Amino acid sequence: MDFSLPIVSHSIGAIGFLYLGFSAIAGWGRRDSGRALIIAAFITAAWSASIAAQSLWGIPSFTVRFTLEGLRNLSWAFLLLRILGLKMDSVRTSEGRVLFFLALIACLVTLLPLFFRFLSDIPEMILTKLLFGSKAQLVWQIAYTILGLILIEQILRNTRVESRWQIKFLCLALGLIIGYDFFLYSHALLYSDINASLWGSRGFVNFLAIPLIRISSNRNRTGPMNLNLSRDFTFHSTIFLGAGFYLILMAAAAYYIKSFNSDWGGALQIVFLTLGGLLLFILVFSGSLRARLRVFLSQHLFSYKYDYRKEWLRITDILSETNEERPLPERAVYAMARIVGSQGGALWLADQEQNFYFQLAISMPRPPETQLPRSEPMLKFLSKNKWVIDLNELKEDPDLYGHLPVPDWLNQQREAWLITPLMLHDTLYGFIILNKSRTVETLNWEDHDIIKVAGRQVASAIAQQEAASALAKASEFDAFHQMSAFIVHDIKTLVSQLSLLVSNAEKHKTNPAFIDDMIKTTDHSVNKMTRLLGQLSETRPDKSPQETLSNVELNTLLRQLSDNHQNREPTPVFIQHNKSITVQANKEKLLNVLSHLVKNAQEACDISDTINIKISSDMEEATITLSDTGSGMSQSFIDTELFQPFKSTKGVSGMGIGVYQCQEYIKTLNGRIHVDSQLGKGSVFTLTLPLTKN
Repeated sequence: MDFSLPIVSHSIGAIGFLYLGFSAIAGWGRRDSGRALIIAAFITAAWSASIAAQSLWGIPSFTVRFTLEGLRNLSWAFLLLRILGLKMDSVRTSEGRVLFFLALIACLVTLLPLFFRFLSDIPEMILTKLLFGSKAQLVWQIAYTILGLILIEQILRNTRVESRWQIKFLCLALGLIIGYDFFLYSHALLYSDINASLWGSRGFVNFLAIPLIRISSNRNRTGPMNLNLSRDFTFHSTIFLGAGFYLILMAAAAYYIKSFNSDWGGALQIVFLTLGGLLLFILVFSGSLRARLRVFLSQHLFSYKYDYRKEWLRITDILSETNEERPLPERAVYAMARIVGSQGGALWLADQEQNFYFQLAISMPRPPETQLPRSEPMLKFLSKNKWVIDLNELKEDPDLYGHLPVPDWLNQQREAWLITPLMLHDTLYGFIILNKSRTVETLNWEDHDIIKVAGRQVASAIAQQEAASALAKASEFDAFHQMSAFIVHDIKTLVSQLSLLVSNAEKHKTNPAFIDDMIKTTDHSVNKMTRLLGQLSETRPDKSPQETLSNVELNTLLRQLSDNHQNREPTPVFIQHNKSITVQANKEKLLNVLSHLVKNAQEACDISDTINIKISSDMEEATITLSDTGSGMSQSFIDTELFQPFKSTKGVSGMGIGVYQCQEYIKTLNGRIHVDSQLGKGSVFTLTLPLTKN
C-alpha cells in the first residue's frame, strides 16, 4: 500500500468532507445556504477522492479530475453567493442583479476552461491553446480564487456587526481553502511547475477548514444572518473584479510577450507590466472615473439613482462638523456640490430686507456684483417656483423658464451650471451657484428633488447658526444692561442716603456727633460712587467685568453691615457667632447686596418692629439669617414676583432689582437664598454660602 503525501492527505480530506456533508444535512439542510453547503461538501469530497485515487491507481483521468475541481470551485462560489442573498426571484431587485452578474462570472471562470479543455487537443485550435492551454489554466484558476476572495470580503463587509460572529469562521475556512489555492497556482505560474509538496498538502489544508465550517453551521441553526447589501457592495465588487481580471490579463499578456521573443521578451515584459500597473493605478484612483462608475451602476442596476439614506447622513455629517478651519457656509457649498459631483460653487444669503449678498466662493471667481436687490427677476423666480435653474438648459430652452433673464456676470462665468434655492419655511433664504459636474451632464427628477431637499437642510443649518450667533450677542448686551441696572440701583441708594443727611442737617447741624456721622456717610458715598464709575467704565457689551474674590470673615462683615444702618429705625441687631466664619467673595459686592436686604426690611417695618441678623455654620456651609417682624409678603408674591427684575411693592419709588441682584450674586458664589414670609408677621431671608476651603 502506497502511503505517499497526496494519497494520505486527500483521503483524509475526502473522508472529512463526506462527514461535513452528512452532518450538514441534519443542520442546514432546510435552508438555501445549507443545501449549497451540502452540495459543495460532497463535490469537494469527490474531488479530493479523485486526486487520491489518481495518485494510487492512475484513475480517473486528468480531465475528470479537472472537471471535479471546476465543479468544486463553482459550488463554493455559489455557497458564498447564497449567503449574500442570491435567489431565483431576486433578479427583480438591484442587489439580485449584481449577484446574478457575479454568478455568471463564476460560471465563466470555472466552466469555460472545462469546455475548452476538450478543444485544446485539436491541432487547428491555435487560439484555444493560447487562451486555455496549460499556462492559461493556471491563470483561470487564479481568476477563480480572486473572485472567491472578493465574495468573502464582501460577506464580512456587509454583515452587521452583531451578526458577524455567525459567519466569521465560515469566511475564515473558505478563505483558507481559496487562499491556499491562490498561493498554489500563483507559485506554479511563477515557476512554470506545480510544487509537489504544496500539491500533496492541499488535502490537509482543506481538512483544517472543516471544523471551522462546522462551528459556523452550529451557530446558524437559529436563523439567517443579517446581511446589509448596499451600493457600496456593488461598487467595491466591480472595482475589485475589474482590477483582479485586469491584472490577470496583464500577467497573461506579459507571459506571451516574453515567449514570442526570447531576446527582447524579458525587457518588453517588464516595460509592459510597468505601464499596465501605472495605468491601473491611475484608473483606480481617478475621482472622475470612480464617480462615473457610481453613476453608471446606479442607473443600470438600481431602481433609484441615489442611496438616499447614505446621502442624507453624509450631508448631515458635513453640516454638523465642528471644524473651525472650515466654517459652515463653506461646508454648505461643499455638501451641495458633492451631490452632483461639482467642484465648487458660490453662496448668497438674504438679509432682513430680502436683498441678497455674496458670502463666499469655492473654485469659482468672485462675482463683480456682491449684492442683488430683491427686485432681481432671478430671485423672484426662485422664490415663487422653488426650482433648480439649469443654466445650460436655460440657454437651450428659454421657454422652459419663461425666458428668465439672469445677471450678465453670471452668463459670463463659463463654469456656472446650477442655481439651487435654499428655502426656509417657504421663504427664499439664499441660493448656491454650482460649477459644472464631472459626472452628471443632465438632471432628471431625482437630481432636482434631492438638490431641493438638501437645499432646505442647508438653509436650516445656516439659519440655526445665525440665530445662535444673534442670541449670543443679545446675551452679551443683556449682561451689559443688567450691570447698568445694578449700578443705577446702587446710585439710587446713595442718593437716598445723602437726601436723608440733607433733610436732617438743618435740625442737627450743631450736633458734633451728627457732623461726624455726616462726614463718615459722605466719605462712604464718595468711595462707593468712585467704585461704581470704575465698574461702568470697564464694562463692555462683549465682556463682563472681572472681579477678584478674597476671604471674607462674616462676623466682621455683618458687624459693619449693622453699623451702616444704625441711622434709621428700626436698627438691625447683629448676633455675633463665637467662631470665625470665612467665605470666598467680593467684600464690597456681598456687603452691597446684604445692605439691600436690610434696607428693604427697614422700609417694611414700623419703628416698634425688630430686625435681627444671625450667622451659623456647619462643616461645609455658612448660613446668614436676616429676619424682621414687618409687614411680610404673600406666598404668591414670593413665588412669582420677588426674584423677578423690575417687580416692586414700592410703586414708582422702587426699581425692583434689589432682591434679584442679591439672588444673582449669591448664585455666582455657588450659594442659594431662601425666603419665608407671612403677611402681617414678617419675613426671614436665609442665605447659604460655601465655606472657604483650608
